Parts: sequence; C-alpha cells; structure tokens
Amino acid sequence: MNPKSRVFICVLTLGLVLSPIFDSPVSTTLFEQDDNDYWPDDSWRVSSLQEQDMNVQRIESLVSRIEDGSAVYSLLIIRNGYIVYENYRQGKNENSLMHIFSCTKSFTSALIGIAIREGYIGSIDDAILPYFSNWTIENVDERKESLTIRHFLTMTTGLDWNEHNISYTSPENMVNKMLASSNPAKYVLDLRMVLEPGEVHVYSTGASQVLSALIREVTGMRPQSFAQEYLFEPLSISDYDWALAGMDTNVGGSQLYLRSGDMARFGYLYLRNGSWNNEQIIPVAYVHDSKSAEVSTNWALDYGLHWWVNEAREYFCALGSQGQGIFIDLAFNLLMIITGGSDSIPMESYFEGYVRRAAIEGYSEDEGEETETSGFDIRVVMLSIIIATGGFSILLIIIYPNITKKFSSPGQMMHGFLLKKLHHNSNSNYQTIASF
Repeated sequence: MNPKSRVFICVLTLGLVLSPIFDSPVSTTLFEQDDNDYWPDDSWRVSSLQEQDMNVQRIESLVSRIEDGSAVYSLLIIRNGYIVYENYRQGKNENSLMHIFSCTKSFTSALIGIAIREGYIGSIDDAILPYFSNWTIENVDERKESLTIRHFLTMTTGLDWNEHNISYTSPENMVNKMLASSNPAKYVLDLRMVLEPGEVHVYSTGASQVLSALIREVTGMRPQSFAQEYLFEPLSISDYDWALAGMDTNVGGSQLYLRSGDMARFGYLYLRNGSWNNEQIIPVAYVHDSKSAEVSTNWALDYGLHWWVNEAREYFCALGSQGQGIFIDLAFNLLMIITGGSDSIPMESYFEGYVRRAAIEGYSEDEGEETETSGFDIRVVMLSIIIATGGFSILLIIIYPNITKKFSSPGQMMHGFLLKKLHHNSNSNYQTIASF
C-alpha cells in the first residue's frame, strides 16, 4: 500500500471514530426571531427557561452560586424578547436606580451615533478639534490635530492619560482631577501626546468626557437632555439620574443611574441593531462598528466603540465597576443584565459559563442531575485526544510504512510506539515491552 493510501485510510477511520461523539443532543436552533412588532415599551414579556429553550439546571447552578454570599444586586436574563429569569437582592427591587458606573460609556457612545443620524456630526472619522474651535487647546501638534472622534470612541488617542496608577478613591487619580477642573473635557484635550493616535488602547474615562462635551457642543443641549429626547423617551425610559460635570455637561464615563429593566431596554435596542418600534434610533452601521473589535486591549476582551467585544464568542458588553454589566449575544438572541456592589463579581464567567451555555445546550426534559462544569464540553476534550492520537498515528505510518502490519488500531499503534521509547537505564527495572 502506498503512503497516500495509508494516510487516506487513517483519516477516514478518524472521521468514523469522531462521528458518534457528536451525536449527543445540543440545541441546534440558534434563536427564535423576535416578533417584528414586539417592543418592551411599558413592560417586558415573561416566559420560562423551558419555553425559550434554555438549560434550566445551568441557570439553577448560577443562582446557587450567586446566593452563596455574592454581592449581586440584580440579575435579568432575556431571550427572544422574554424575561426568563429576574431576581433582586440586597434590598433592591425592579424600581431601584442602580449606579451603572462605566456602562455609562456605552450610552455616551449611543448618543454619538444618534448625533450622526441627526446630522450634528458628519462621521466618527472627522477630526475632533475643529468641533471645539472656540476653545484654546494646549500642546497642539500634528498628532493631536489628527485625532478623530473614532480615536476617542476606541480609547486610542495617544494622550498622556493613566487612571489606573492611583486608586479611584484618591483625589490624585486623573479621573477625579479631571472632574474637579472647571472644564473637564478641556483638561483631557490639553494633555500632551505621548503615542501616535490609533496605536494603543489606553482605558480612558477622559475620552468619554470629551465625547460628552462633543454632544454639548454640536447640539447645544446637555447630553442628558439630548438622550431624553432621542434615546430615553423612545425606549420608554423615564426614571433615571445622570450627574453633571463642568461646562454644563454630564459625566461621560460614569454616574448614570438606571433601573435594571431599562438597562435591558438599552441592550435590546442593540440586539435589534439600533431599531425600536420600527424606527432606526442608532444607525445600523454605527451599531455594527460598536460591536466589532476595533482594537485589542490588555484585558481579556477587545474594544469597539465604547463597547467591550468578544469576537471569538460572538458577544459584546458594557461593563462597569462593582459588577455592572449589559451582555448582548446576537447569535442566541440573548441578554444578561447584572448589577452589584463588588469588583469581585465574575460577570463574564456568569455569562459565558452559565447563561450563554444554557442557551447553547437548550432545554431537555431528560436533563436530570448534572454536575457543574467550568464552561467546557467533555466532547472537546475527547476530540483533542482523538485528533492527537490520529495525527500521531498518521505520522508513524508515513515514517514507518510497515507499522500497520504489527498493530490493529491507531491507539494500539501509539501505545506500542510509546512503550518502545521507554528504554531502561542502569538503575531501572523497566523493560521494553513492545518492539517493532
């Protein structure tokens, strides 16, 4: 038998071995599309995990983990436009206003998209300094003149900013120094350039403040007022609070307070590609760019337009300090809203290991008792082992053409080869068990 024939037979055998591994039931329907005319204006539809094809025990495991001393305040899971799980803790309820911390940044980003739709801003690739032409900006050079709105949305400005070298509780932290200044956005724009724009992502609440000021400059309205007219009112969000900074504008990167259900409405807006009640609130192209990985970061997630992005898992999210999060998965028509009071809350783990996984697995009447896993499938482990064994066997066949005469299976072949390599030394009692 020639080498090509031997390789073909081994690959065919490997495929036959793998096929039964993937016969176990997995939810194959990615999602049931929402009714085109359904929008949670006054209240959300309510359904069950079973009816929306989610693994019940996976969510029960998450709830048990949260109840075990967690600082989570609220958790909402929404699939196909239905609330399938909702719970409030630590004295909170559905009417509680939650400080969403840096999730605010994604709302500020949405306002930029709306301002583009309304014609106040030409494009996110416009140079940003001309929009502040009535300000006298310091430390201007060619790099600063080339700064675009996109650079601020992706936090790749190259400005000399670092808000993680000093605790946020210290007055010396750059965020606090910025907010204490008479013109917070100018404080940021006046900084010297230390990197080329677009090169490196540096997390910057200062960039969000400049975007907030940009809304104020181009519309003549506070961001809160602009949001009320073009974002909150269309989404039936009426109860909220948003702190002010200097120059009669709102804090762009934090200090927005919302109810959990309204955080979910905002997430649902992005889940529906910026559309609400058949009106395009945010341009589709802007939503697409927002959830696309524009830049890599030093964190576990990439970054879009003021949104964190996991392209490998096909979801994106707004994240805030102390356990605030809006997770959006388009493939499974899925939202998770979480609020809390501790930075130790593993939000991504909750979403990936439990909520998203429950949607992937789907509901089965035969779920039975299952042990909690850390988010990986045993079939993946088996597949890795089999591929390694098969690949090694193919290599042996190519190198040692006569090896197939000695062994009846790839596994036995690998076993024999490894034993062959276990040569004893002068102090060992091991003997070579098999030979070619």
